Amino acid sequence: MLEFRAARPITGESNLRCWLVGLAIVLSCQACRGPSNPPLPDPPSEPLPVEANEPMVDGELTPENKSSASEAPPIRNKPTQPSLSPAGERAVAWLRSQLTESFVTTTGQTARLIDSYEDDVRAGWIYDASLAVIVFSALGDLETARELLFGLTALQKDDGSWAFSYNPDQVRPLNKKIYSGSNAWVVMAINFYEMESTRNEFAETARRSLSYLTRFRQTNTSSKAFGAISMGPAQPQSYGVESNVDCYSAFRFRAEIDQRSDYREIAQGIKKFILEAQWAESTMGDGSHFFKVGYRDNSLYLDAQTWTVLALWDDVEDRQHLLEALVTVEEKLKTTTGRLAGTQNIIGFNEASNSIISDKVWAEGSEGAVAALRTVGQKEKSAVYHSQTIRYQTDSGGIPYATENSDAWPTVPAVASTGWFILNELKPPRNPFRP
Repeated sequence: MLEFRAARPITGESNLRCWLVGLAIVLSCQACRGPSNPPLPDPPSEPLPVEANEPMVDGELTPENKSSASEAPPIRNKPTQPSLSPAGERAVAWLRSQLTESFVTTTGQTARLIDSYEDDVRAGWIYDASLAVIVFSALGDLETARELLFGLTALQKDDGSWAFSYNPDQVRPLNKKIYSGSNAWVVMAINFYEMESTRNEFAETARRSLSYLTRFRQTNTSSKAFGAISMGPAQPQSYGVESNVDCYSAFRFRAEIDQRSDYREIAQGIKKFILEAQWAESTMGDGSHFFKVGYRDNSLYLDAQTWTVLALWDDVEDRQHLLEALVTVEEKLKTTTGRLAGTQNIIGFNEASNSIISDKVWAEGSEGAVAALRTVGQKEKSAVYHSQTIRYQTDSGGIPYATENSDAWPTVPAVASTGWFILNELKPPRNPFRP
């Protein structure tokens, strides 16, 4: 997830590490790729209320879900976990190895967090932890998913938001910037967990987060960004496709769970913005079309195409734009010369058409493309790209974040790349945008 792939925290290990951190920050969010804009004042400290157009089905806590976690209904673990290939089993084992030891929250819940990379820096990202929740839920390991959600809940701020990254051992924020997309992923994770289990103990956590996100919704009907949600207080004037498809899934499926018409209306507004305001033609005059990465940025980025397909494919009648976007991905972003630790000619996808290194394969994004191609029915092509990822799976079982490159992208195993890989290994595979 390029928008949320922030730099590792500076730990004073070396000046080189600091330089890499600075460069990674430049690459970390969509807004940094668009034209600069004068900052807007921060929104008020109190979240604006969301007015429901109809009563919530379970918005008022019932005596059952007011009870403590120990009194809540038991988790409905699946009778058997999904069968996986040896590569999939090794990836799951690696993901488990990145979990912290269990700890007890201030409210008395058993919780965990997860370290995002296999390296010597202990740091986790909200997006990565959310993806891990989805993976463990899909695997049928609802207890681990639940513990991770309690860990994330412990990090939620009073206004309903989450900081960008955290120290997994000290359970405290590291990068304190707040981005809409990563916050939406926590709600996506809660939605996924609730649809896999019989419990709704994190429903209020999700609603508080959505209430926070509505503060950044463009409500000016004369704006081309009408209906969209900005990237949040860190980039209040930036309206990216990637973060909006995250918000779309969060609101769309929370509306289904809670029977909230206001959530449904917000999701529809986001969908309209993406499909109409963000569809662009290449400025290179080659006739290619794609979803531009941001409101004011006509650049071609991988996740803006693949994640849009994953989020919207089942919710639109005219799918031509979605299909064209994937054609452009294969024409413009495909790499055939990736290399890592002696493995040559790895085939996959780079993150953008203006990438620094043309032969870099971005594993996380490539597995997102695997999922998107499969979603549109191109299963054989999807399987080919997925098999390429297996070629550079490490001995530890994790999937490297990227192949060799000179633009500061990690080449060690990462939760993001490994999580997407596991979801594509499942039979049937799972789409994190569609619980």
